[in-house]
Amino acid sequence: MKECSCEVIKDLLPLYEDGCCSEETKKLVEAHVKTCNTCRGLSETFQQEFLEETVCKEPEAEVLKRGYQKIRRRQKRGFLILILASAAAVLSVPSVNQIRKTGRCFTNVREIRTVSGFLDAVENKEYEKAYGYLDIQGNYEHLTDGTYALKEQGEKLSERGYDWYQNACRSSFTEQMQMLKAQGLQVEEDSYGSADYVDGQWQIGMKLMLEDGSSAYMTAFVSGGKITPNIAMYSDHQEVNAAFHMITLNEDVLELLYEDSGYNREELIQ
Repeated sequence: MKECSCEVIKDLLPLYEDGCCSEETKKLVEAHVKTCNTCRGLSETFQQEFLEETVCKEPEAEVLKRGYQKIRRRQKRGFLILILASAAAVLSVPSVNQIRKTGRCFTNVREIRTVSGFLDAVENKEYEKAYGYLDIQGNYEHLTDGTYALKEQGEKLSERGYDWYQNACRSSFTEQMQMLKAQGLQVEEDSYGSADYVDGQWQIGMKLMLEDGSSAYMTAFVSGGKITPNIAMYSDHQEVNAAFHMITLNEDVLELLYEDSGYNREELIQ
C-alpha cells in the first residue's frame, strides 16, 4: 500500500472519525497512525472530541424535552383556569340571585319555564296545551274552602262540582285567548321579565305585546309547575288583565257565586 504524508492523513482524519470515507481510505489511515505518533495523537484527539460531542447531545435533547413539557403544563393550567373562571362568571349571577330571592336563579328554573311554556302555547294557538299549565284544581279548592269566596258561595260551587267548574273555565279560557290573539297578542322573543319570591311562591313576570304596539306586562304566581289563575295573574294592560281574570271569574261562575247579590262583573274582575 502506498505511503501517505502526514498532511494528507490530517485531511483524512475528520472523514475517518465520522465514518464517511471508503474502506480503502480507512485502511490507509489506520496503517499510517500505527507508525506515526503525531497522527496517532491527532486521531485520539478527534475521537475524544467526537465522544464529548455525543455525550453533550443527550442532555440538550432532555432539556428541550423538559422545556416543551413545562410549556404544555402551563398551557393546560391556563386553559383550566379559563374554564373555571368562565364557569364562575356564569354561575355567579344565579348564585347572588338565589341569596336575594330575586331574578333568575337555581330554584326558579322550573317556574320560569312553566310561564314561558304557557305563553308559547298561547302564541301558537295551542289553547288546550296552554290551559293545562293552569292550576284550575287548586283554584276550585280555594273557592270551595272559603279562601277565595264566602262559605255560602263555596257551597254553591261544590254542588255543581269540579267538572262543571273546569269546563266553564276551559271554555272561557279559549274564548279570552282567541280574543287577545285577534287583537294581535304576541309574546316577545325574550319574554322573561322578572322573578320574585313572595309568600313562599315565585312570582314570574313576562313581557307581552299587542298589535297596536302597546306592551302588556304580566305577572303570575307559579308553584309545582302550575300557574295560579285568577287574582294571581295580573297585567298592567287593562284588556289583557280583564281577559286573564275572566278565565276563572267567567260569566257562568260569577252568575253562580253572586246571583243573589246583583254583582257587577267589571268591578269583580278588577
